Amino acid sequence: MPYTEIFGIITNWVGLNLAASLAFGLILLQ
Repeated sequence: MPYTEIFGIITNWVGLNLAASLAFGLILLQ
């Protein structure tokens, strides 16, 4: 498994977590 693939998976996972956290925060603020 090349490092670029691992990096892509980690980036996708972090991106999804950030999006979910942002959406959850916006819901709580309203």
